[in-house]
Amino acid sequence: GAPTRGRLGRLRPVVLLAASAAMLATKLPAELLQHVASYVPAYHIKAAAPTCKALSIAARNALNERPMLAVTSTTANSVVLLDIDGSRVKRWNAMPPDRIKTRFGLERSWVTGIACGEDMSLHVGQYSAHGLLTFALPPDVPRAARARSAYSYEQTIRTTPSPEGIVCAHGFVYSVGVTQGHGSSLWRNTPARTLEEKPSLLVGTLWGISLMPEKKGLFIAAHDDDDQEVEGPTIEDSGRILAVRFSDEPAGSFKHGPERMPTALRDWDAAGLQMPPLNRPTDLACCGHGSLFVASFRGYAFDRERVIYKIALSEDRTMGGEVCCITLPDGYMACGLTCMRGDVLYATAHDGEIGSSNSAIFSFHCGCSDVGEHAEVPHPTKLTKVPGAHGITSVP
Repeated sequence: GAPTRGRLGRLRPVVLLAASAAMLATKLPAELLQHVASYVPAYHIKAAAPTCKALSIAARNALNERPMLAVTSTTANSVVLLDIDGSRVKRWNAMPPDRIKTRFGLERSWVTGIACGEDMSLHVGQYSAHGLLTFALPPDVPRAARARSAYSYEQTIRTTPSPEGIVCAHGFVYSVGVTQGHGSSLWRNTPARTLEEKPSLLVGTLWGISLMPEKKGLFIAAHDDDDQEVEGPTIEDSGRILAVRFSDEPAGSFKHGPERMPTALRDWDAAGLQMPPLNRPTDLACCGHGSLFVASFRGYAFDRERVIYKIALSEDRTMGGEVCCITLPDGYMACGLTCMRGDVLYATAHDGEIGSSNSAIFSFHCGCSDVGEHAEVPHPTKLTKVPGAHGITSVP
């Protein structure tokens, strides 16, 4: 049968050729071969495709249809579009056209989070713009032609001078960021670009943001800041995950008013699980089975070691606990996270300095079984280097 898990992405050309031969011999539908090809690195597909016409057609369709990754590079002040095997598709400057060549744009630009909207537009956090930049595809571009189409600057959404995490859902763009001297903010942007700041007591520094399973709300990574450098842990392990729920009507609106403090995930005592000692968590993502993954320092006692925690959630997502601790190879420090196809996660990581030229993209399976239970500790694989890699999102 066709592969159903992201870990099968290491299939080699000989497997594709065997699948192609089997398809022709048994009259299997072409969609099956295309499904196999959709999990295979592009360079393997291109190596095998010339040997078989059926494979060539399936491979072309698979490359056009499968999801991609969008990564922000703080070093190059740009957005990089990648295939799921790490090969680069295209890159462009993450600045409005009138600022790309100005001294102001070059010296004060700093790109951070990134999210893909329902219309395939990309929203990018940019410090120098004091908000989010939107890059869109030309109108009416077919899905199969998007990789050949160029994203272009569309608008600037003013939110905060220091935007970080961004997600899109229900026709809105949600973002968090820190305004120097004014604390943290959570913003909701409507298609008309009007802004709504949620005035609830979002205590602490807000950095990462993720959708809850089934898009029922937001998870926000927060911590209490101190005088320590931003690239190191805080003295206290003050990291926590806040939950902000959506109302059913209208979809995407905040459920509770300013008098209600968002719920912080508590230890899941009934299952014998405890929340890990989060320290300056930067990003989070949920897999399709409902587990939450959080990039964080392991704790002040572990100095500068950064890890990715896998956290199981209770049914109502008010409680959670550590399932396992995932470390990246070669001492890399996890920063951004995203999930693709429900069971494959991708992480940006650096060597200890945010924006370092020695930054890379890693991928790993969520470690859940087909029924959603934890089955194994994930082992991240390095895909490619992207200097200054910071935010990351999947482009369906």
